[in-house]
Amino acid sequence: MIEDPLLPAASVLLGDEAGELLAAAVDFAGGRLESTRPLQVQYYPGQSLAVLYDAVVEWPGRGRVGESLVAMTGDRRVPDGALLLEAEGLQVGLWRLPHDPALPGLAVARGDGSDGQRRLLGDDVEGPVDALTLSYRPARRAVVRLGCPTHRVYVKVVRPKKAAGVRDIHARLSAHLPSPRVRSADETLGLVVLEELPGESLVAAIARGAKLPGPDDLLELVDAIASAPTAAVPLVSARDDAVRLAGLLRRVLPDDAAVLDDVLARIGPEPEGLPATTIHGDLYDAQLLVDEGRITGVLDLDRAGPGQRSDDLARMLGHLDALAIFRPDVAAVATAYRDQLWAGFAATTDARDLAQRTAAVLVALATGPFAALQVGWESTTRAYLSGAAGWLDRAS
Repeated sequence: MIEDPLLPAASVLLGDEAGELLAAAVDFAGGRLESTRPLQVQYYPGQSLAVLYDAVVEWPGRGRVGESLVAMTGDRRVPDGALLLEAEGLQVGLWRLPHDPALPGLAVARGDGSDGQRRLLGDDVEGPVDALTLSYRPARRAVVRLGCPTHRVYVKVVRPKKAAGVRDIHARLSAHLPSPRVRSADETLGLVVLEELPGESLVAAIARGAKLPGPDDLLELVDAIASAPTAAVPLVSARDDAVRLAGLLRRVLPDDAAVLDDVLARIGPEPEGLPATTIHGDLYDAQLLVDEGRITGVLDLDRAGPGQRSDDLARMLGHLDALAIFRPDVAAVATAYRDQLWAGFAATTDARDLAQRTAAVLVALATGPFAALQVGWESTTRAYLSGAAGWLDRAS
């Protein structure tokens, strides 16, 4: 699936030989691998590749157990503490979740009702504790929801050196936005515990046909974010992000390179000298909580920083397009809502620039179907690129 001269082990990790590699690691740990299949890919062309596998392992004294295994290759990103094996001349690091060597806090957050989990939930824990991993990026980050009969919290798991920054950005922005407050943080383990906010995700509201926030509500939120102080490190723009991720698309869909190049040429480079303001950096439907059309929460503020206001607006529009592609059952509602937001957003900003940025967002999102190894990911990826071209037609 991937031929990368700088990562020769990539073809092994996504091919039939992956089973042999994983079996060797499981055997080293005292088990026997019965079955495995890849679930998720994290790929940086020429730099690193990580694959998350669903596996069944026979353990002495425990019987057949479902496991999540990770294999990572690359000169700069394999974390210390992984079990190292050789494949095609490159080292491959392997581990079993939740024991990610770069995320020591993950084992605590996923600790099956352990004392560590109960401490993360706080002093008012009653009854059994349940844990649900909402997202996981090998060696980079995870989000775990912890709950008991009385309340729930959300635990961000990051590399320990990142924890203070995540804590601080949430503490600063919660004074300006309806965002989760920090309940506790552990810089040694890389854990930041956030309170739960009221409301349902905007995605869920769209899916059930509920009342949705209007363009003015979203613009008010973007302006509130702009008023908040953040670090001075500028964010990667939507245009530059599209160029960066296009390298992955060229690797996995080489026959579509000409189409991709045409889309990128029409998007154009990021203009120089634009004044920056604080933006969310990843604002879309899954990051917003709503209640009867009112925004009750904005999530995942880790990336907030200086950037272009239009990038936040473009990400909202682009993700609604992606939702319509990924969820045909809600496509009509998502598309109508996108058009409503576009009309309101375009009245407050440069419409041509906004359309180009939205096209760039869809190019970046086009990497998602491959990363999730969706059935038929090639056709879904092409649908994203077609959507990007449609936005560029609006811009012309």
